[in-house]
Amino acid sequence: MGNPLRRIYETDPKVEREGVIVEYAPGVEVKIARAGGANKRFAKVLTKLSRPHRRAIQTNTIDEKLLTDMFITAYAQAIVLGWKGFTKDLITHDDKDADVVLDFNQENVEAVLHEQPNLFQDIQATSDNIAIYRAEVLESDSGN
Repeated sequence: MGNPLRRIYETDPKVEREGVIVEYAPGVEVKIARAGGANKRFAKVLTKLSRPHRRAIQTNTIDEKLLTDMFITAYAQAIVLGWKGFTKDLITHDDKDADVVLDFNQENVEAVLHEQPNLFQDIQATSDNIAIYRAEVLESDSGN
């Protein structure tokens, strides 16, 4: 494959846009696109959401909660592409809701990411990890 740096840094643009499935627990999965790279949708969504707050962002005076809300919305629109095994107790923190399956939609994604900030941080880190979007890694994982 030529220079070894290509093996480290080249990613599959299609996979960056279409996402990879990350299993968090048996039966609990999230399909995550890359935050950046070939996923131009994320940049467009973030630009649109931040436009009204551009001055506060430039002067570093933006409210931290507003910034978090903006990123959660952007992730719900352009990074989290699907899920399996998510239940209402992730939002309500009540075990009686553990059998209520959450439909995958923007409202539910935003609610889960707000109520599960550690999950949101993990999804952010995963979506920034170029290694999971490399074609070579995906080929070896699939047995090709």
